[in-house]
Amino acid sequence: MENYKRMNRVFLLMIIVYIGGSFFIGSYLPQLVDTNIKASAVSDILLLLVPTLYCLRYNVDVPKKYLVKPVRFSSVLIAFLFAALCYPLVTVANLASQLVVSNQATAIMDTVMGSNMAINVLIMAIMPGIVEEIIFRGMFYNEYKEGGMLLGAIISALLFGLLHLNLNQFSYAIILGLVFALITEATGSIIPGMLCHMTINGLNVLMVYAYSALGISLSEVEINSGEIVMALSVWSFLAAISTMGAVGVFIWLCKHTGRMAHMKEFLKAQSGRRITFPLVLSVAICVAYMIVFA
Repeated sequence: MENYKRMNRVFLLMIIVYIGGSFFIGSYLPQLVDTNIKASAVSDILLLLVPTLYCLRYNVDVPKKYLVKPVRFSSVLIAFLFAALCYPLVTVANLASQLVVSNQATAIMDTVMGSNMAINVLIMAIMPGIVEEIIFRGMFYNEYKEGGMLLGAIISALLFGLLHLNLNQFSYAIILGLVFALITEATGSIIPGMLCHMTINGLNVLMVYAYSALGISLSEVEINSGEIVMALSVWSFLAAISTMGAVGVFIWLCKHTGRMAHMKEFLKAQSGRRITFPLVLSVAICVAYMIVFA
């Protein structure tokens, strides 16, 4: 269980560096984060600092240890279909959270206009997809799953949600974290999940440009609570159907990659302590940040 303890400390240090570094740069070096493009790039750098030091300290062979390896193109396509079928469930979580908080992603995305579209896609879609998948499905999931794959998927997804530091994105990032962990385990690589992650981010960025081409600001398409409830009823129905389809596609993916027998171990857990003080403190810091600042 030593890896659990290490990962709990790594996440605590990562959150401290991420939040503390963001405050320091915003206060003393504001020119580095005066646009969302710069802020996104700085965020990725801050996120990578502690995991990079961890890998150097323990001589981690990142490609081998964290499953950065190619898979068949057909497996990637099936993984994309699985993620797409899970997305209505993500939308339900997003809408439900908007009954109590605002849409944080919309608030950010609506300010990306005016920059080069290719640069926006690179900095706000491709780079976060790579960085976050290496950290959360590469490092955290693969280290935490020593206590069982399901437990590892849940904890890594929880930490992935907390990283976003607001309730809106937390609500659906957890689901996406579980989806990406399942894809990672079914394919034996973080590459398919990484590509799905980058695609989702990229589509969100491109959506901003599509609305702009129509002369619409995302702030203009915000919906009230009554409309959210109506949308929830529709999306919940769609999610119920698509999620059943996602189960079937996931089984297909496991059979296609020859990992069906391996996945039967997914629900099994090992005994041992999982929660340590650094993890509890990390969660407390993230929740406090959400309450005070988000």
